[in-house]
Amino acid sequence: MQRGNRIGGWQGRANALLACLAVVGALLAATSMRAQATTSLESYLRLHYTKREYLVPMRDGVRLFTAVYTPRDTTRKYPILLRRTPYSVAPYGEDKYPASLGPSEAFPRAGYIFENQDVRGRF
Repeated sequence: MQRGNRIGGWQGRANALLACLAVVGALLAATSMRAQATTSLESYLRLHYTKREYLVPMRDGVRLFTAVYTPRDTTRKYPILLRRTPYSVAPYGEDKYPASLGPSEAFPRAGYIFENQDVRGRF
């Protein structure tokens, strides 16, 4: 039996192991960068936005929880984005900020007022 004719051998296994390690390293780096970006945006929101919480009364007497994020710069007018959801507008508490606001990171940096409102019922 000849050992030199086996396909791959130990070199093939070593190459496969190196490829796996490279993929794992890339995934860890991407996860770390995503966590840093989230922390960076959350820090930006804390520095540039004020959070207020309200219970907004409806015609039928139900009061809907609403979190309003307004830019700290009051020298100009801002457009408003209203999001109503049955899935929670957490985090609750005026000192707690979400990891992001709006459809993308560009919206808070462009300057919007964000209103997030819980609606009746739950899913």
